[in-house]
Amino acid sequence: KTLEDVKKSYKNPNHSYNIISAFNTLTDEINEVTIEKEIDMVVMGTQGASGAKEIFLGTNTVYVLRKAVAPVLVIPENYTFQKIQKILLPSDYLTNYKDNELSTAIKMVKMNKAKLIVLHVKEEYDLTAGQEENKMALYHRLDGLSTTLTELKGSLMPNAILNYIQKNEIDLLMMMNRKHSFFERIFEKQNVDQIGFHIKIPFLVIRDTAKVDK
Repeated sequence: KTLEDVKKSYKNPNHSYNIISAFNTLTDEINEVTIEKEIDMVVMGTQGASGAKEIFLGTNTVYVLRKAVAPVLVIPENYTFQKIQKILLPSDYLTNYKDNELSTAIKMVKMNKAKLIVLHVKEEYDLTAGQEENKMALYHRLDGLSTTLTELKGSLMPNAILNYIQKNEIDLLMMMNRKHSFFERIFEKQNVDQIGFHIKIPFLVIRDTAKVDK
């Protein structure tokens, strides 16, 4: 029924569909299919945490974001498509991003002819020499794009990101998912509603496998 509804509502001769039924956990199955079929991107809709409709990310979504080997694009409930003009990429500059990991972000920016804003939230300390090097390396890798590097001082994660999104009319949030990064800190509490992650725009998460520079 879902497939029939999609075909009826969104007719496009360039689209083809495969239905998979599996006895497995969601995250493991997604990763197995991603590897087997060489999937480029996982797309998920979410209705948020049960009993709290204002929360964007539900339990299944959080698990997939943490473990997925492919980029994951999450679409919030009741979101309707609109032109992507501004894309926000928060970074702590602790890793030197690999070209293959940045390729998805670069394609997204080019495809939409969007402006890319790289945001560093300065909670406590100045950038180390390693962070400065990673910052410049990232800037050079984004050469050719409409890119702005900006910094917020005296703000705390994740509210700093949410406030920036609201004040600057961001259309898409992109984040690099690395173990023990601020991405993990956003989800470290058991109750998502305590974190206040109330984002209402599409959210693209890309796996970051680079080593951390101290």
